[in-house]
Amino acid sequence: MKTRTTAAAVLVIVLLLPSPCLSAAQVPWDGDGFDAALEKAGKEKGFVMLAVLASWCGYCRKMEQSTWSSQGVVDALAEKRIVPVRIDPDKDGKARARRLGVSSYPTIVFFAPDGGELGRIAGFRPPDQFIPAMGDILADPRSEAELRELIASNPEDAAALYALSKRLAFRSDAESAGERLSLLRSAVEKDPSNGREVGAQAQIDWVAAGLARMRWLAFVDQIPPQIRNDVDTLAGSWFGAEGKAVGENLESYETSTSALSESAVAAAVMRIAQARSALESMEGAEPDTAILWQTAGQLDDRRKGLRMPAEVWDAVYALLADVEREPVPLKRIAEYMLQRGKNLEDAEAAARKSMAASSDPGAAILVGRILHARGRTEEAAAMLKKTAEELRAEGDPRSDEVEKALQMIQPAEGGDPGSPPEGPAS
Repeated sequence: MKTRTTAAAVLVIVLLLPSPCLSAAQVPWDGDGFDAALEKAGKEKGFVMLAVLASWCGYCRKMEQSTWSSQGVVDALAEKRIVPVRIDPDKDGKARARRLGVSSYPTIVFFAPDGGELGRIAGFRPPDQFIPAMGDILADPRSEAELRELIASNPEDAAALYALSKRLAFRSDAESAGERLSLLRSAVEKDPSNGREVGAQAQIDWVAAGLARMRWLAFVDQIPPQIRNDVDTLAGSWFGAEGKAVGENLESYETSTSALSESAVAAAVMRIAQARSALESMEGAEPDTAILWQTAGQLDDRRKGLRMPAEVWDAVYALLADVEREPVPLKRIAEYMLQRGKNLEDAEAAARKSMAASSDPGAAILVGRILHARGRTEEAAAMLKKTAEELRAEGDPRSDEVEKALQMIQPAEGGDPGSPPEGPAS
């Protein structure tokens, strides 16, 4: 009897203890709808967070278990006076998700009380990523109406021009897309030296927005006939007069960016080269390249049958080689250029920046391979030998990787050095 009583007491205590698997925190979703949430945000001088979450979406459920159950997220929402609303795109939120152009889940959209979009977070984000991403979006809470008033009173305000372009970034109508490109162009023109810390980022965003127009053209057979004229306008707004012809007979194109006309590809390459030249003149500029990586990746989606023309990729990577600062992307850029066998001078510069910014011996090996491809085998061998010796002195087993790379480029006794790698057939 005593044993049963003790066991029962222990069970009660265990049940009363907080479970490590369950969290008491939970985002307080507002159940009165989006319009009511905007009204509440206006009264509280806050914002609205609209979460588009599909019931079948695995990452939406993952966000439920982590992000929406995080006390840190709950506190951050309260601190910024955010009214959270959730909709299911297959049920009550179908029409609104379509109007917002949301087609992947989860997508979290933030709004000012006047209904103007401030930005969005696409895809799963754990709490430690969600909170700073939300902070970046809400750092400039000015509404679209306020920004338009600022620009009307001072057309030279590059920061306001850029901020307004960000508000239009996720709209799917042709008019907004065309206006965004125009705003970005104006922001660059008003801040050509990046003195206001706007011009460089506007230049990167402008290239990404232009590339996004190519993606629209890639899906021409999936675009409803009633909006094909809009696609034509979008293409013309970036490619210029030459690119205008791309959209004139959309039904004849296949679902592949490689089906773009030569004039469109040439125009895109020219625009990217112009942006690169402008960025080179902005000393010390370090724009965020994430949007360009993301857009370029969407243009080369094998699962959807998309392949961005190699000439456009060459131009994009050449631009990124100049402005990227992170070692891993820099290594990726250099590897691509080496594989292509083009822009090897830029490839070397990118690989050296990657090597200087990380302790990864793979970057040193890559520099050696590029030097070898450029006919500077002795220089490559000396550098790799020095790297291997330094790693060996530190007891780092990665010295074996460098030794192996060294052997591959060094001439054998009485032989010739190996041939540089060839780029893919064009």
